Amino acid sequence: MKNGIFGIINIGSSAIRMQISEFKNSKERVLESIVTPIALGLDTFEKGYISLEKAKETAQILSKFAKKLDEYKIWGNYKAICTSAVRDAQIKYFFINYINAKTQLDIEIIEETHEMYIKYLGIMHDIKNFDKLSQEGLLLAYLSSGSLSISIKAGDVDLFN
Repeated sequence: MKNGIFGIINIGSSAIRMQISEFKNSKERVLESIVTPIALGLDTFEKGYISLEKAKETAQILSKFAKKLDEYKIWGNYKAICTSAVRDAQIKYFFINYINAKTQLDIEIIEETHEMYIKYLGIMHDIKNFDKLSQEGLLLAYLSSGSLSISIKAGDVDLFN
């Protein structure tokens, strides 16, 4: 990874998260980490859509996050993603366009398989002796407010997803 300061925004089912990190010589230093609770998943999974009230609340939160991009001068070095709460909502494209109009943030809806892969990478780097555990065989279960996933691995082979 190249050196510099980068931001990531995750619009999830129960919270919106932002992390700003500096990468230097392949080492990460977290500069700021912000978590703001919001129950987007409650709307999507109960009603099938995100209410205008929740869209407005989300825009207010993300406007503050956009100010952080200004503060760190990293508009060219951020990624904003959303997962099942937006992905599964009937009006997801209205929601994305509304947020973009209010904040100028470009938001990407990531597919569930991509989301699981990102989480797998996080687990792989966070668990000591992950390679050894993986060689012996590994069951990963992912439970969230919007989905359930199971992955069985043996070494570098995915036995089941």
